[in-house]
Amino acid sequence: MPYASTPSPASTAPAYRCRLCNATCYRRLVERSADGRLGYGNRYRCAGCGLTFEDPAQWWGSGTSANPTARMGTPLPAS
Repeated sequence: MPYASTPSPASTAPAYRCRLCNATCYRRLVERSADGRLGYGNRYRCAGCGLTFEDPAQWWGSGTSANPTARMGTPLPAS
């Protein structure tokens, strides 16, 4: 008879989370274009630590670039 097992905490942790602060969400940044209109740009910000980045895959640590931090920003100071 097979035994039932409970999942370990590591297996239930979200796969997509910030590799710096473990936040599970980020926001797309609004930017102003050259003609003055507001719109979504190609940058995102971690909801936890404020890290800005261009590729969500690099935010959660699966970037395919040889230098995964090449397009990552730095966390913003706490306000």
